[in-house]
Amino acid sequence: MSVTLEERNESGCITYKKYSNGHEYWWKYNENNHVIYFKDHTGYEIWKEYDENGNAICQKDSEGVNKYYQYDEENRVIYLKATEGTEHFYKYDEEGESIKIGKEEFEEIEFSKRGPTTRFELMDFE
Repeated sequence: MSVTLEERNESGCITYKKYSNGHEYWWKYNENNHVIYFKDHTGYEIWKEYDENGNAICQKDSEGVNKYYQYDEENRVIYLKATEGTEHFYKYDEEGESIKIGKEEFEEIEFSKRGPTTRFELMDFE
C-alpha cells in the first residue's frame, strides 16, 4: 500500500493522507503543532486537549472513550483515568525512570531489568 496523496500545513505537519487502497486520514494541530484532531477512513475520530506545557490532558474519541491525564512538575504522567473507570498511578525514580504503576491505588507493579514484578499494597505517593 503506497501513499497517493499527502498534504501538509505551513509547519510541515501532515494534515491529510490518502493511500492507494482508498483509505484516507486527516489531522488538525494547535499553534504548537500538537495533534488536536484525527480522523481515519472508518470515521473513527480523536480529539485532544493540552496544558500550557504541551502535555495531553484529555483525549476523547468517537467511540465514547475519554482519557484524562495529570502530570508532575517535571511533566511526567502521574495519573491516567479512562471512561470505563480504569485508573493508573505512576511513580518515578531519581533518574526519572517509571518504576511504579498502580491500578486503582492498590496494585503496584515494579519494573526491573527482567521485566515487571507485581505485588499488591496501598501505594503511598507522598
